[in-house]
Amino acid sequence: MSGNTAGGGSGIANTYGGISTLTLNNSTVSGNSASSFSGGGISNGGTLTLERSLISGNTAPSGQEIYSFIVGCLSAASVNSPTCLVSTSTINSADSNLFGHSGLSTAQVFDGFTPAVDDIVATSDGTLPTALSAILDTNL
Repeated sequence: MSGNTAGGGSGIANTYGGISTLTLNNSTVSGNSASSFSGGGISNGGTLTLERSLISGNTAPSGQEIYSFIVGCLSAASVNSPTCLVSTSTINSADSNLFGHSGLSTAQVFDGFTPAVDDIVATSDGTLPTALSAILDTNL
């Protein structure tokens, strides 16, 4: 996915009421832009599995690369006494994905998502960005 523009989830919007399931395997999501909501690369409200994928170079007001959110309440009873069914989104990250890009902090890149231990993240854990050259070996 590349070069898309939308209000939110411009690369991929996996958001069908908390019941959607998506797997990205050996995929690239880059160069997408969300103008008014979160999730420039991916907006997730269901179950998302990322395997050996690159999510980088996307833009959004928050969660520039990945935004994961709670779907919210669905009324399952009468208006006078609604029952709230809350569904949370899930992201399974495995097999060394690459996230972020040089010049952004972790807080700018992710909202509601923490990469797995074996993922490569080109951001910082705080508010100062980590240069991409600091994590990649250019002498290969």
